[in-house]
Amino acid sequence: MKTLWQWRQERQATKKTCKHSALESEDIRSIIDQMSEGFLRLIESIEPIKKTMMKNLLNYSGRRFRCKFHGKPVEGKIQVEHGYVFLCQNEIDGCRARNKLGYKYSYSVDSGSDEDLNVYNVSDFALLMTAEEIEEYKDWQVGDKITKGRDVFEVIFRSGEVVILKNNDGLAEGPFTCDEIYNDGGRLVAEPTPESDDSVEVSMAEVTEKLGVPVEKLRIKKE
Repeated sequence: MKTLWQWRQERQATKKTCKHSALESEDIRSIIDQMSEGFLRLIESIEPIKKTMMKNLLNYSGRRFRCKFHGKPVEGKIQVEHGYVFLCQNEIDGCRARNKLGYKYSYSVDSGSDEDLNVYNVSDFALLMTAEEIEEYKDWQVGDKITKGRDVFEVIFRSGEVVILKNNDGLAEGPFTCDEIYNDGGRLVAEPTPESDDSVEVSMAEVTEKLGVPVEKLRIKKE
């Protein structure tokens, strides 16, 4: 038979165990709440990252391009002014840039995102680079494909000098700096375009207009 002292000891031990269990439950609930808050903060932080990752042409000023305007083939250079992208070329006149980079016309396509290009009936858009430009390129942008040995990576995030890549297995790698990727052998995946031969095509009408001579009186002498 238990003595009164033994009964009190067991009673106190039971109270301590229950109190300890209650504290553990509170700790667990607190941890779960903190994890939930952290997860929500992570979800909220994804939204601005998505905006950063949106593909556009705002960082491609001066780059050569090829595309089709309403189905018409066009080549030229990109100009960015006051947050707007202008496609400078010699075929189609549109909203005029202050500096058309030596071309006759410019055509604004807002930010130059895929959606913007579609709105302005621009299709088959491609950036053009020479082999030398590809070799020297390290200003990585979201959407760029990078080759390193037999592996191909895609740039999925860029902020300042910080770059994150996606590998062939769909896993993220990084962060890296632009120079780290280049110095480690990373090179842009792009088809080099031939250098311009600087030839100029003109019609007879343009020549006679410049010279002020009727077409029927114009004779071209071969040297």
